Amino acid sequence: MRACISIFLILAMFLASCSYTNSEIYYAYPVPYDSATVVLSTNLDTIDPVIVSDSLLFKYRTEIENGELYFTSASIGSAIIYQYAADYDPDTIIGPYVLRDSFWIWSDRATDTALYTLLFTVYYSSNTNSLSDELGYEADILNQEFDLLVEGGGK
Repeated sequence: MRACISIFLILAMFLASCSYTNSEIYYAYPVPYDSATVVLSTNLDTIDPVIVSDSLLFKYRTEIENGELYFTSASIGSAIIYQYAADYDPDTIIGPYVLRDSFWIWSDRATDTALYTLLFTVYYSSNTNSLSDELGYEADILNQEFDLLVEGGGK
């Protein structure tokens, strides 16, 4: 008889532990972190006008406090001339989320001498503390434009 009662109690505990009733809904309100502070400095910051007669080395440094650098890109018109994802080359990361890099702009690609706009874009963490931000899929964007006088003509 004791064995039957023991088996019955074990079965009762097992059945009770396998049932679940969703009686409450839990809401999560993410609390944003401190917003990121981004400083972008380039070798073109003090040059006006920027004239490209043969080639131009564009150097930049991005410093991000309270955030993470995801991606940088540069374009002239609709042509993307440079892209860099910060997590693909950890050797260029100097400190926490500080990245230095550079790229060349060549004038022989231009057909005529003309004024072009170089758009440099930095994508960095938004710090909203949402699920997409935590997974690295939500970014804020910093754009900086530079006017370039490119002496082209296929020299």
